[in-house]
Amino acid sequence: MFRAMVLKGVFREMGRLENAMKKQNDLKMLHKKGCLICSMLNSNYMKKEINKQILIGLFAYFSSTSLWGQQMIFNDDFSNSSLTTSKWDFAYQYTNEPPYRNSQVSVTSGTLVLTDGGIATTKMSFDEPYRINGSFGNFNGNAGSSFFVSLRSNGVLNNDFFRHPSGLQIWFAGNYIENVGQSRIYVYEMPSSGAATQVAEIIAPVLWNTFNAFDIFDDGQNVSVGLNGATYLNFSSAFSIGDRISINTGNTTDAQSQSVQSTVDFLTVTVPEPSALSLLAVGLGGLAMMRRRRS
Repeated sequence: MFRAMVLKGVFREMGRLENAMKKQNDLKMLHKKGCLICSMLNSNYMKKEINKQILIGLFAYFSSTSLWGQQMIFNDDFSNSSLTTSKWDFAYQYTNEPPYRNSQVSVTSGTLVLTDGGIATTKMSFDEPYRINGSFGNFNGNAGSSFFVSLRSNGVLNNDFFRHPSGLQIWFAGNYIENVGQSRIYVYEMPSSGAATQVAEIIAPVLWNTFNAFDIFDDGQNVSVGLNGATYLNFSSAFSIGDRISINTGNTTDAQSQSVQSTVDFLTVTVPEPSALSLLAVGLGGLAMMRRRRS
Protein backbone atom coordinates (compact mmCIF):
# COMPACT_ATOMS: atom_id res chain seq x y z
CA MET A 1 0.00 0.00 0.00
CA PHE A 2 2.69 2.44 1.03
CA ARG A 3 4.77 1.42 -1.99
CA ALA A 4 1.89 2.14 -4.33
CA MET A 5 1.38 5.60 -2.86
CA VAL A 6 5.08 6.39 -3.26
CA LEU A 7 5.07 5.29 -6.89
CA LYS A 8 1.94 7.36 -7.56
CA GLY A 9 3.62 10.44 -6.10
CA VAL A 10 6.76 9.83 -8.14
CA PHE A 11 4.75 9.55 -11.38
CA ARG A 12 2.82 12.70 -10.51
CA GLU A 13 6.02 14.69 -9.97
CA MET A 14 7.49 13.26 -13.18
CA GLY A 15 4.37 14.49 -15.04
CA ARG A 16 4.71 17.94 -13.55
CA LEU A 17 8.38 18.03 -14.49
CA GLU A 18 7.58 16.94 -18.03
CA ASN A 19 4.93 19.68 -18.37
CA ALA A 20 7.35 22.27 -17.00
CA MET A 21 10.01 21.17 -19.51
CA LYS A 22 7.48 21.44 -22.35
CA LYS A 23 6.53 24.94 -21.29
CA GLN A 24 10.17 25.88 -21.06
CA ASN A 25 10.86 24.49 -24.50
CA ASP A 26 7.79 26.36 -25.85
CA LEU A 27 9.08 29.57 -24.33
CA LYS A 28 12.49 28.99 -25.85
CA MET A 29 10.92 28.39 -29.26
CA LEU A 30 8.77 31.48 -28.88
CA HIS A 31 11.80 33.47 -27.90
CA LYS A 32 13.70 32.18 -30.92
CA LYS A 33 10.79 33.03 -33.21
CA GLY A 34 10.46 36.45 -31.59
CA CYS A 35 14.13 37.13 -32.11
CA LEU A 36 13.82 36.01 -35.71
CA ILE A 37 10.89 38.37 -36.25
CA CYS A 38 12.78 41.21 -34.56
CA SER A 39 15.81 40.61 -36.70
CA MET A 40 13.62 40.58 -39.80
CA LEU A 41 11.97 43.84 -38.78
CA ASN A 42 15.36 45.39 -38.15
CA SER A 43 16.68 44.35 -41.55
CA ASN A 44 17.11 47.09 -44.14
CA TYR A 45 14.76 45.32 -46.54
CA MET A 46 11.93 45.12 -44.01
CA LYS A 47 12.48 48.73 -42.95
CA LYS A 48 12.12 49.82 -46.55
CA GLU A 49 9.01 47.72 -47.01
CA ILE A 50 7.42 49.06 -43.82
CA ASN A 51 8.26 52.64 -44.77
CA LYS A 52 6.82 52.08 -48.24
CA GLN A 53 3.55 50.72 -46.86
CA ILE A 54 3.31 53.60 -44.38
CA LEU A 55 3.88 56.10 -47.19
CA ILE A 56 1.24 54.43 -49.33
CA GLY A 57 -1.18 54.62 -46.43
CA LEU A 58 -0.38 58.29 -45.84
CA PHE A 59 -0.92 59.18 -49.49
CA ALA A 60 -4.22 57.33 -49.53
CA TYR A 61 -5.26 59.04 -46.30
CA PHE A 62 -4.35 62.55 -47.40
CA SER A 63 -5.84 62.01 -50.85
CA SER A 64 -9.28 61.42 -49.39
CA THR A 65 -11.83 64.11 -50.20
CA SER A 66 -12.32 64.84 -46.50
CA LEU A 67 -8.74 66.08 -46.11
CA TRP A 68 -7.65 67.15 -49.58
CA GLY A 69 -9.33 70.53 -49.50
CA GLN A 70 -9.87 73.12 -52.18
CA GLN A 71 -8.96 76.79 -51.90
CA MET A 72 -11.15 79.25 -53.75
CA ILE A 73 -8.99 81.84 -55.52
CA PHE A 74 -11.66 83.49 -57.67
CA ASN A 75 -15.33 84.05 -57.03
CA ASP A 76 -18.01 86.28 -58.52
CA ASP A 77 -21.74 85.94 -57.87
CA PHE A 78 -22.42 89.19 -59.75
CA SER A 79 -24.16 90.76 -56.78
CA ASN A 80 -22.83 94.21 -57.70
CA SER A 81 -24.89 96.51 -59.87
CA SER A 82 -22.30 96.30 -62.65
CA LEU A 83 -19.46 94.03 -63.73
CA THR A 84 -16.59 94.27 -61.23
CA THR A 85 -13.76 95.85 -63.21
CA SER A 86 -11.17 94.65 -60.71
CA LYS A 87 -12.09 91.08 -61.64
CA TRP A 88 -13.03 91.29 -65.31
CA ASP A 89 -12.07 92.79 -68.63
CA PHE A 90 -15.09 92.87 -70.91
CA ALA A 91 -15.43 93.26 -74.65
CA TYR A 92 -18.28 94.03 -77.01
CA GLN A 93 -18.45 92.63 -80.48
CA TYR A 94 -19.30 94.83 -83.43
CA THR A 95 -22.63 96.68 -83.24
CA ASN A 96 -25.28 96.46 -85.95
CA GLU A 97 -23.08 94.38 -88.21
CA PRO A 98 -24.00 90.71 -88.85
CA PRO A 99 -23.47 88.37 -87.16
CA TYR A 100 -23.15 90.80 -84.22
CA ARG A 101 -26.44 92.65 -83.81
CA ASN A 102 -25.93 94.50 -80.56
CA SER A 103 -23.30 92.92 -78.33
CA GLN A 104 -23.64 93.70 -74.63
CA VAL A 105 -22.20 92.72 -71.25
CA SER A 106 -24.33 93.74 -68.27
CA VAL A 107 -25.27 92.75 -64.73
CA THR A 108 -28.99 92.35 -64.03
CA SER A 109 -30.66 91.06 -60.84
CA GLY A 110 -27.48 89.44 -59.53
CA THR A 111 -26.59 87.72 -62.81
CA LEU A 112 -24.20 88.44 -65.65
CA VAL A 113 -26.00 88.77 -68.98
CA LEU A 114 -23.98 88.24 -72.17
CA THR A 115 -25.86 89.26 -75.32
CA ASP A 116 -25.02 88.65 -78.99
CA GLY A 117 -21.37 87.72 -78.57
CA GLY A 118 -20.63 89.70 -75.40
CA ILE A 119 -17.35 88.60 -73.79
CA ALA A 120 -15.84 88.83 -70.29
CA THR A 121 -12.25 87.80 -69.47
CA THR A 122 -10.76 87.47 -66.00
CA LYS A 123 -8.05 89.93 -65.07
CA MET A 124 -6.55 87.21 -62.91
CA SER A 125 -4.19 84.59 -64.34
CA PHE A 126 -4.46 80.94 -63.33
CA ASP A 127 -1.83 78.21 -63.07
CA GLU A 128 -2.97 74.64 -63.56
CA PRO A 129 -4.32 72.59 -61.94
CA TYR A 130 -7.57 74.39 -61.23
CA ARG A 131 -11.29 73.72 -61.26
CA ILE A 132 -13.98 76.02 -62.63
CA ASN A 133 -17.53 75.82 -61.34
CA GLY A 134 -20.41 77.95 -62.45
CA SER A 135 -23.99 78.16 -63.59
CA PHE A 136 -25.43 79.51 -66.84
CA GLY A 137 -28.85 79.61 -68.46
CA ASN A 138 -30.47 80.53 -71.76
CA PHE A 139 -33.77 82.25 -71.03
CA ASN A 140 -34.60 84.11 -74.21
CA GLY A 141 -35.97 81.07 -76.02
CA ASN A 142 -33.65 81.32 -79.00
CA ALA A 143 -32.42 78.09 -80.59
CA GLY A 144 -29.06 79.75 -81.18
CA SER A 145 -28.33 80.31 -77.49
CA SER A 146 -24.90 78.98 -76.48
CA PHE A 147 -22.40 79.53 -73.70
CA PHE A 148 -18.61 79.36 -74.05
CA VAL A 149 -15.78 78.98 -71.52
CA SER A 150 -12.26 79.48 -72.89
CA LEU A 151 -9.38 78.09 -70.81
CA ARG A 152 -5.73 79.14 -71.22
CA SER A 153 -6.88 82.30 -72.95
CA ASN A 154 -5.26 85.70 -73.37
CA GLY A 155 -8.59 87.43 -73.97
CA VAL A 156 -7.67 88.30 -77.55
CA LEU A 157 -10.43 87.65 -80.09
CA ASN A 158 -9.76 85.26 -82.92
CA ASN A 159 -9.86 87.06 -86.25
CA ASP A 160 -12.22 84.60 -87.95
CA PHE A 161 -15.81 85.40 -88.88
CA PHE A 162 -17.23 84.73 -85.40
CA ARG A 163 -14.39 86.36 -83.42
CA HIS A 164 -14.44 84.19 -80.28
CA PRO A 165 -11.80 84.52 -77.55
CA SER A 166 -8.64 82.54 -78.24
CA GLY A 167 -7.76 79.57 -76.04
CA LEU A 168 -9.10 76.09 -75.37
CA GLN A 169 -12.80 76.67 -75.88
CA ILE A 170 -15.56 74.64 -74.19
CA TRP A 171 -18.84 75.23 -76.02
CA PHE A 172 -22.12 74.36 -74.30
CA ALA A 173 -24.44 74.40 -77.31
CA GLY A 174 -28.20 74.46 -76.88
CA ASN A 175 -30.51 73.12 -79.57
CA TYR A 176 -28.86 75.44 -82.00
CA ILE A 177 -30.05 75.87 -85.55
CA GLU A 178 -27.80 73.26 -87.21
CA ASN A 179 -28.68 70.41 -84.80
CA VAL A 180 -32.22 71.00 -83.55
CA GLY A 181 -33.08 68.48 -80.84
CA GLN A 182 -29.46 67.58 -80.05
CA SER A 183 -27.75 69.86 -77.54
CA ARG A 184 -24.03 69.20 -77.30
CA ILE A 185 -20.68 70.05 -75.74
CA TYR A 186 -17.88 70.90 -78.18
CA VAL A 187 -14.20 71.57 -77.58
CA TYR A 188 -12.08 73.70 -79.93
CA GLU A 189 -8.47 74.83 -79.95
CA MET A 190 -8.98 78.49 -80.89
CA PRO A 191 -5.80 80.27 -82.07
CA SER A 192 -5.39 84.02 -82.14
CA SER A 193 -5.78 83.90 -85.89
CA GLY A 194 -6.92 81.35 -88.41
CA ALA A 195 -9.29 78.42 -88.21
CA ALA A 196 -10.10 76.58 -85.01
CA THR A 197 -9.41 72.84 -84.55
CA GLN A 198 -12.12 70.63 -83.08
CA VAL A 199 -10.91 68.39 -80.26
CA ALA A 200 -14.06 66.73 -78.93
CA GLU A 201 -17.84 66.59 -79.28
CA ILE A 202 -20.59 64.82 -77.36
CA ILE A 203 -24.37 65.02 -77.02
CA ALA A 204 -25.23 66.45 -73.60
CA PRO A 205 -28.35 67.93 -71.95
CA VAL A 206 -27.82 71.71 -72.21
CA LEU A 207 -31.19 72.79 -70.79
CA TRP A 208 -33.30 75.80 -71.76
CA ASN A 209 -35.09 78.23 -69.48
CA THR A 210 -33.22 77.01 -66.41
CA PHE A 211 -29.69 77.20 -65.03
CA ASN A 212 -27.13 74.56 -66.00
CA ALA A 213 -24.35 73.75 -63.52
CA PHE A 214 -20.97 73.13 -65.12
CA ASP A 215 -17.69 71.80 -63.78
CA ILE A 216 -14.37 71.99 -65.64
CA PHE A 217 -11.05 70.63 -64.35
CA ASP A 218 -7.79 71.50 -66.11
CA ASP A 219 -4.35 70.22 -65.09
CA GLY A 220 -2.58 71.74 -68.09
CA GLN A 221 -2.71 68.56 -70.13
CA ASN A 222 -5.92 66.72 -69.25
CA VAL A 223 -9.35 68.31 -69.05
CA SER A 224 -12.68 66.99 -67.80
CA VAL A 225 -16.04 68.66 -68.45
CA GLY A 226 -19.15 68.05 -66.38
CA LEU A 227 -22.69 69.32 -66.78
CA ASN A 228 -25.56 69.13 -64.31
CA GLY A 229 -23.83 66.62 -62.05
CA ALA A 230 -22.46 64.24 -64.72
CA THR A 231 -19.08 64.12 -66.46
CA TYR A 232 -19.38 64.07 -70.25
CA LEU A 233 -15.87 64.66 -71.56
CA ASN A 234 -12.33 63.66 -70.63
CA PHE A 235 -9.69 64.65 -73.16
CA SER A 236 -6.06 65.70 -73.50
CA SER A 237 -4.77 68.92 -75.03
CA ALA A 238 -1.65 70.98 -74.38
CA PHE A 239 -2.97 73.88 -76.47
CA SER A 240 -2.52 77.23 -74.74
CA ILE A 241 -2.65 80.90 -75.72
CA GLY A 242 -2.50 82.45 -72.25
CA ASP A 243 -3.44 81.83 -68.62
CA ARG A 244 -6.76 83.64 -68.22
CA ILE A 245 -10.38 82.49 -68.48
CA SER A 246 -12.88 84.00 -70.92
CA ILE A 247 -16.64 83.50 -71.05
CA ASN A 248 -18.96 84.56 -73.84
CA THR A 249 -22.24 83.84 -75.55
CA GLY A 250 -22.93 82.94 -79.17
CA ASN A 251 -23.42 85.36 -82.01
CA THR A 252 -26.61 86.09 -83.90
CA THR A 253 -26.89 85.44 -87.60
CA ASP A 254 -29.25 86.72 -90.26
CA ALA A 255 -31.13 83.42 -90.05
CA GLN A 256 -32.09 84.10 -86.43
CA SER A 257 -34.81 86.57 -85.59
CA GLN A 258 -33.93 86.89 -81.89
CA SER A 259 -30.86 87.89 -79.99
CA VAL A 260 -28.57 85.23 -78.52
CA GLN A 261 -28.24 85.62 -74.77
CA SER A 262 -26.58 83.70 -71.92
CA THR A 263 -27.13 84.45 -68.23
CA VAL A 264 -24.38 83.51 -65.76
CA ASP A 265 -25.35 83.11 -62.11
CA PHE A 266 -21.87 82.65 -60.61
CA LEU A 267 -18.35 81.51 -61.43
CA THR A 268 -15.64 80.22 -59.10
CA VAL A 269 -12.09 78.92 -59.55
CA THR A 270 -10.50 76.63 -56.95
CA VAL A 271 -7.07 75.02 -56.59
CA PRO A 272 -5.74 72.27 -54.26
CA GLU A 273 -5.51 73.53 -50.69
CA PRO A 274 -1.88 74.51 -49.89
CA SER A 275 -2.34 73.64 -46.21
CA ALA A 276 -3.16 70.05 -47.14
CA LEU A 277 0.00 69.83 -49.24
CA SER A 278 2.07 71.36 -46.44
CA LEU A 279 0.58 68.99 -43.87
CA LEU A 280 1.45 66.01 -46.04
CA ALA A 281 5.02 67.26 -46.51
CA VAL A 282 5.48 67.83 -42.77
CA GLY A 283 4.08 64.39 -41.97
CA LEU A 284 6.36 62.63 -44.42
CA GLY A 285 9.37 64.63 -43.22
CA GLY A 286 8.65 63.70 -39.61
CA LEU A 287 8.28 60.05 -40.53
CA ALA A 288 11.65 60.07 -42.30
CA MET A 289 13.36 61.63 -39.26
CA MET A 290 11.83 59.07 -36.90
CA ARG A 291 12.98 56.18 -39.08
CA ARG A 292 16.48 57.65 -39.34
CA ARG A 293 16.80 57.98 -35.55
CA ARG A 294 15.61 54.42 -34.95
CA SER A 295 18.11 53.03 -37.43
